[in-house]
Amino acid sequence: MEINNKVYKKQYLFCILQYRKIEFSITTLLYVLLALRKYPVLKSQCKIVLATSEKYSLRYWLLKKVLFSGIDFEILKSPVTYMLKLDKIFKTYSTTDFKYFVKCDEDILVSSDSLYKILQNSETVIESGNALLTTLNLSTGIPSWNYFAKQLFDKSFYDQINKLLANDSIPEQIWGNDYKVINSKIRSFDGQWNENKYWEEINQLNYDYKGIHPVRTSIQYSELINDSILLNFKQFISNISKNEFAYVNNRYFCNSFFVINYTTYFNIINNKDLFVDNFDEVPINKHKNLNNLAFCFLEESLAVHISYNSVYHQKVFKNGKYTSGDKLEYYYLLEYQKKILKEIKPSKIYIWLLLNCNHLNFIYFKNISLIKFFKKLRS
Repeated sequence: MEINNKVYKKQYLFCILQYRKIEFSITTLLYVLLALRKYPVLKSQCKIVLATSEKYSLRYWLLKKVLFSGIDFEILKSPVTYMLKLDKIFKTYSTTDFKYFVKCDEDILVSSDSLYKILQNSETVIESGNALLTTLNLSTGIPSWNYFAKQLFDKSFYDQINKLLANDSIPEQIWGNDYKVINSKIRSFDGQWNENKYWEEINQLNYDYKGIHPVRTSIQYSELINDSILLNFKQFISNISKNEFAYVNNRYFCNSFFVINYTTYFNIINNKDLFVDNFDEVPINKHKNLNNLAFCFLEESLAVHISYNSVYHQKVFKNGKYTSGDKLEYYYLLEYQKKILKEIKPSKIYIWLLLNCNHLNFIYFKNISLIKFFKKLRS
């Protein structure tokens, strides 16, 4: 592919960062696979990399050799921590080989058309010089939850969420900062939530961490939003996005799915002056502000982000018992997995192996007839 007189191996280096159970990555990859099947052009545009610290096992072999057979897909053994994973990716895949970097955390489930549209349109937006990155409307993303809710949910449910927000609060002490003034602002809404005024108040804070919002810090929204998505799953998975982007420059950005120029991202990650912790969230926001750029959201796009780890310690009464936030997240993950399997319709034997062989160590199958047998399972 030749762009601006430079030849790249692929347009996009699509990286899924795994740092928990393989079930998260399997589910994320199943949603990517559905998009690849619906839009085959993506296969020629993307190299897909799963960065994991786990040992190579039968399940990874099944992913690579069967499910993603015929697709440029690689499993990269990488360190456990977030930034070391990125460092391993940078050292393995050169910025001269790929023009754009797609960052996708292991808990992002993208509707097919949204993935297709963002990859077909990101170059024009990013190369305009006004945008740092392109992204999707994530269900609990900050700040994209609001765009997602307006797109997928009916007005009565959207109003229900806003009513809860207007009577809610955020933790007053979190991440080493004091957010009492934000709760005072929420109380001033007098029962009528105002997303714009909320962010106007957040923007006045002299803190690095501005990605705070009740949707991020309260488990009730994780439950409400995910329950509603599952009820409206057909609408979610068949959603048609626009080809246009909303340019946003007055919001703090926490989305864990985005498309960015690979060299730009490499330079951000290697500029240690931008960092305050071991994650890329603050550096991305600082770089955007320093260069007067925008975050660009694909209009009417949909992608699921189940919840943030800030709700893991909270509990909710679910399925007849109290469940912690991390277990609730895993419950929803498996529900989304069931939904996508109905869309892909792979071999039942293959899926059983993929989902249940978590205790088997990988032994390389030299018997070619056995390899052919597994490949037949995917048909």
